[in-house]
Amino acid sequence: MSDNNENRFETTPAATADEATINPYLADAIDRVNRLRAVLEGFPKLSSGEPPVTPSERRIATVTTVEGLEQAALFAEEQPNVGGELADVRKLRDKIHFLLAYERLREQALFFLGDIDQTIIRQKVEGAKYARGLYRMAKAYATSAPGQRLQSKVAVMKQTFGITPRRKPNPPADPDAPAVKK
Repeated sequence: MSDNNENRFETTPAATADEATINPYLADAIDRVNRLRAVLEGFPKLSSGEPPVTPSERRIATVTTVEGLEQAALFAEEQPNVGGELADVRKLRDKIHFLLAYERLREQALFFLGDIDQTIIRQKVEGAKYARGLYRMAKAYATSAPGQRLQSKVAVMKQTFGITPRRKPNPPADPDAPAVKK
């Protein structure tokens, strides 16, 4: 793992009283992150001298099934003379056992990640709808005389939401050519 990835496993400091007062969710989130890190603490990681998995290695691992490894192990046990020193069945069986045990963990973690994503996205959608509605109201108010001083704030909101003006289609290169409707 690279040095940047190693920083992911450092413990998160507890929320200060001021931060917890400002954000009531912060202490709970930090506690959950620390508990997750404690679970991951003993999980096997790449050693510091080991290079990360390359894209081609990832493809090989992705297309090779556990059943394929099992078939190779059975073949190596039945025909020990074919593989010679390459046929280390104990090592292959160890890899199979590792995969059978931890692929379940991976699937469950992905399931939990999906639930967490849905919860976060739901909260963000509700906030985004509110904020964009407020922007529309502020934009209408800023065009009136009393709201003119708010135009700069409305412009900043527009930029942060990524709202760009609609572009008019380019006129045809040949002025005699008929316009094409889409």
